[in-house]
Amino acid sequence: MGLDWWHIYKSARKLTNMTSKKPHEMTFIQFAQAISPGWSTRVKFPLKDGLCDPKWITSVWDSTENGTDYGVYWHNQALANQLPSDAQRYRFDDFFLHPFTEKLGLNPSVSADNVKAAQLLATRNAWIAAIQDYYGQYSPNLGITMLSRGAAAEYLLLTSGVIHPWMEKEVRLYITEQKEKKLQEANIPKAPIEMSSNPNWPNTQVIYARTSEPTAQQRAELAERQKSIQYWLDLYYDQDGRWTSAYEMNASYAQEDIDIAIQKIAVLQKIIEKQNALIKKAGYVVKKNKLHEAKMRASKKIGRPEKSPERQNVAVRFTAQWVRSLKDALNAKSCAQLEDMITGSSQRNWRRWLNGEAVPTHKTLSKLLNEEITQGQYNGQPLIQVTTTPATGDLLTLISQLSPATEEWKRHPQAINRNFFE
Repeated sequence: MGLDWWHIYKSARKLTNMTSKKPHEMTFIQFAQAISPGWSTRVKFPLKDGLCDPKWITSVWDSTENGTDYGVYWHNQALANQLPSDAQRYRFDDFFLHPFTEKLGLNPSVSADNVKAAQLLATRNAWIAAIQDYYGQYSPNLGITMLSRGAAAEYLLLTSGVIHPWMEKEVRLYITEQKEKKLQEANIPKAPIEMSSNPNWPNTQVIYARTSEPTAQQRAELAERQKSIQYWLDLYYDQDGRWTSAYEMNASYAQEDIDIAIQKIAVLQKIIEKQNALIKKAGYVVKKNKLHEAKMRASKKIGRPEKSPERQNVAVRFTAQWVRSLKDALNAKSCAQLEDMITGSSQRNWRRWLNGEAVPTHKTLSKLLNEEITQGQYNGQPLIQVTTTPATGDLLTLISQLSPATEEWKRHPQAINRNFFE
């Protein structure tokens, strides 16, 4: 059954007496139009802010990179006060927000796009939080049934991770506004770029700040603030904190990079010490197991491991079947004719394999499969190309499990077989 979006949008138009409604009594569209989100951004410095507690080497770098936090608050304070405490203000870091920005079809590298994404995400989260907080006293299913038809449809949609149509509409309006803004800026004549002639600020663009004359009320407020010592403390602190030259600014930034690098080195050194301790501990285990393995080897007979009688009988049976199938495929009447048709083969071996007196080793069969056929329809082709029952590759695998296998074969049987099937 589809969602009745006409019913939802129709409900959203009923904004009369909206101030008297509580968040859980509104549809999502009504709530989003009434709450009016604001925003703020803050550059975060994990190492300076004490937010860095890396657990592994990759997080040493990731968690110490500067980033941006996007805060969202609500202009409609009366409505915001009715929200749960954790929904009255939101803050998203860029790492968390960027995937949602992309999901909306916006660009995570553009700060304004991230702000729009943060506002929409906060609005969604706040409305869901209001619904869940109010109906939390009921079971989840019962709570849904108590919602209006439109609100229930929106709740199911938003909690399933789908972008709400109202949010899609807001994104389209935002994109249109941004395009119009760029067109307007492009039509505004740009003033020529002026570079600083001050030797302390080389290669620096000059930007003029113009302010209007203060009003009488503003002058009176300034005079009142100047009566407080805190005004002068703040003023001198600001003046003393200003850069006097580009060289001073660059030196300060370089020192900041050095301080961050020192903290990273300290963290990495702790990780190195921890890993060295693990290596040392593991070394004891390896040494102990090697000694145990050496004792086990000394107590056993030296030589090839014993073959399983069952595997031996199975290999004998399928080797004989393979030889018979090969004779039929090549139209060979005898083992002697097989020897004549396949270079490097032996009549004696063919006869013993056919009679179940022996089984070829993995090495012998591997070499034989690459030998060339000199007669018949397979003339000039390697033996591996002949279709047999059982398949040559299956027989080779069976024999490899019978004979002592190399470590390479144990780990990569497919890589070994590929040499014979290419």
